[in-house]
Amino acid sequence: VSTQSTGSSGINAEYGGRGRLAAVRNQDENDELTSLLQHAFGYKLKVSYARKTDWTWIGQVLKNGQWEDQEGNSISYTSWEAGQPDSRSVNGKSQHNIRLGKHGKWDDTYEDKSHPFICTHTEHFVYSASKVTFNKAQDYCSYGGMTLAHSLSPEENVEIVRMGREKSPLDALGKTHPYLNRNWAWIGASDNFNEGVWRWSRGTKVYFSNWENSQPDNLEEDYLEGNTVTEGQDYASISKVTGGWDDSFATRTREYVCMCEEHEFVASSDLDEELTVMLANQTAAWNEKKQQLEDDKVVQSNSPPLSCQTNRYFAYTERLSWNDAKAKCEDRQMSLAKISSMKQNFDATRLMFQQDPIDMATMKQYYSDDNWFWVGLSDIAAEGKFKWTTDGSAVDYDNWGSQQPDNIRVSEYSMRGQNYVAVHKLLRYWDDSDGDRLLPFLCQCPGYEDVDEEEVLGTTEAPSDSHGPIVQASTAAGGKRFIYTGERLTSGRPRADV
Repeated sequence: VSTQSTGSSGINAEYGGRGRLAAVRNQDENDELTSLLQHAFGYKLKVSYARKTDWTWIGQVLKNGQWEDQEGNSISYTSWEAGQPDSRSVNGKSQHNIRLGKHGKWDDTYEDKSHPFICTHTEHFVYSASKVTFNKAQDYCSYGGMTLAHSLSPEENVEIVRMGREKSPLDALGKTHPYLNRNWAWIGASDNFNEGVWRWSRGTKVYFSNWENSQPDNLEEDYLEGNTVTEGQDYASISKVTGGWDDSFATRTREYVCMCEEHEFVASSDLDEELTVMLANQTAAWNEKKQQLEDDKVVQSNSPPLSCQTNRYFAYTERLSWNDAKAKCEDRQMSLAKISSMKQNFDATRLMFQQDPIDMATMKQYYSDDNWFWVGLSDIAAEGKFKWTTDGSAVDYDNWGSQQPDNIRVSEYSMRGQNYVAVHKLLRYWDDSDGDRLLPFLCQCPGYEDVDEEEVLGTTEAPSDSHGPIVQASTAAGGKRFIYTGERLTSGRPRADV
């Protein structure tokens, strides 16, 4: 659905032959387009003939007394409003075009009326000159069964620039002031979920990139709007001037580029001289960057990741068995993660959830493989005696789920039990599991010693009462401020002895 309003006659010129008005051939298609219109502009019970956004152009036209689609085929399905078509003529103008209302009914009208429109597209990218926020752009793309564009190569990057200049040409002011909003278009990259980790709207990590100098900078001051915002710049847009990328605030209003994944990308053959030079420069820069990335992989392939300089853990989203995950960590001079405290358990699950998020549907399936990740704890050597592979030490902190570990046989045909520990990304519970499950996994970087529990939580006491263990944390002065009980109670039943 285009958020612009235009006359029916201007739409094919608007899309330069890369799309056409959607034709309606049956009730299902009529219902689908009606739903798109309602989603895009809201639904009111009473449809107004005068309200532009209550209607959308569709691709049927009157020719030689017959209603046809834009390919000249006669239409058999109709959904006319009562009393329509009335084929009125005023001042030499005739009602030769059809608009579809939010109530699912058709009206014949004049081609110079202005309405939004629904197109079917024949190309990979669809560029809109409407200026909207990032979230609106995402919504409008999804209404048409598309997503905000992924730019995966210099060729695709330059094609977006070409389309942007064609749809909304640069003017003299725009060329001299490249950071004006009208020079930029939203694409589908964001690091909103995990700062510094850029992903496309489908969840895949950004590999090819073309950031402007000193970008992304994640500024927290919106200089152009004069407002201070609490969040940083987490959404990517592309410049029609240079083809470079910038991180920006979601509230900016910019043009946007949708991507139709059903159609393969075909590089344009009609680039002007400036865009040809731009493509050559971007290709050369990307080839150099790719080589550097490959060189870095070779150098680092047998070394711990660079993030190990500042972090205890490193998360892999690759799905492997427990033994293969252990080997992968050790290949990089790490080990499968050891968790020795509540804080480490929190840090480990938070990192894994950030790197490999799960959706709401998956969360509801407790034992889904996508919810769990491997750590370096096992009782394969002696049943019931769990030890960390990192250093062979016994467990001094745990967070087992209810009735775990249970060592259930992996199948009715096997005597093999569950000897390897997985952790739930969201609930943080531990479970003994079959080592052949293919799960993401967490490695521990070298050089990190265990946290001193006495220093962090103070003294630990385990009174031999019937209510379960109590952990008491002390302040620096020695006074007890917090009392934690592991017992599960309803909020209305306080501990009688506290």
